[in-house]
Amino acid sequence: MAPLEDTPKQASYKEKAISKWNLDDLVGWINEKESDLLDNDEIEKLRKAKVRVATFLSDAARDVRFFTDLCGIHPGIAAVLVDLSKELTKEDSKLLSFVSCTPRRQQVNNVTGNRRQAENVDMSAADTAGKSTDHAPLLFSSH
Repeated sequence: MAPLEDTPKQASYKEKAISKWNLDDLVGWINEKESDLLDNDEIEKLRKAKVRVATFLSDAARDVRFFTDLCGIHPGIAAVLVDLSKELTKEDSKLLSFVSCTPRRQQVNNVTGNRRQAENVDMSAADTAGKSTDHAPLLFSSH
């Protein structure tokens, strides 16, 4: 029998954004973190409670009572699920931060690169004509 992470159903979450995970993807991630935490009975309880990744990332999943009272999960397992919920939330927010900041950094680099190009044009124009002929407004001021 193949290890859990080698089965297509368990490994499919690695190829998706966390927000697109279904319960099987979430269970695959949980099993990777805590290999013997969930048995079929607990997975079925999560399925009946309609737990989704959004639920797992929500504030509700930070409370052991969510898993014990609403899902019927044993308290020891529920405590680990709360910790895993916090861990996954951190992973998700790191990914969101990286994705949302990347375009801004690229925009700043593009603007800075364009300014440097304009400065190079100014310098070459000053060298050939004795003064700068570029009348474009500056995007940034050094003052």
